[in-house]
Amino acid sequence: MFKQTLVIPGQICDLNTYIGAERTNRFKAAKIKKDEGELVWALIKQQGLKPCPRPVQIVYKFYCKNKRKDKSNICAFAIKVIEDSLVTAGVLKNDGWDDIIDFSHEWEIDADNPRIEVDIFCPE
Repeated sequence: MFKQTLVIPGQICDLNTYIGAERTNRFKAAKIKKDEGELVWALIKQQGLKPCPRPVQIVYKFYCKNKRKDKSNICAFAIKVIEDSLVTAGVLKNDGWDDIIDFSHEWEIDADNPRIEVDIFCPE
């Protein structure tokens, strides 16, 4: 098994912000998802992640600026965007049950360097 790590500087849009956009204008929400997905896709390409044979395990490490938002609000939309981008970039074949064995979350506060680190454990 080998590990690849994707580092996403800053934070991805939280779920409440995305839902609020959907309630006001579905095109605004679609643009948020598109923009966030394109950013993550570009980072995947820039960081040189390679295709993984399935199934994989993923560990999401959220380094948050502070504790103002609840954990599920931070990670729910982010995980969807990240996994969709991993599929679009060809790192994962799909993001279904047969492709991702399991995933977990870890949480830290880093006010100076908020980011998301995504460790992808791929069978060889």
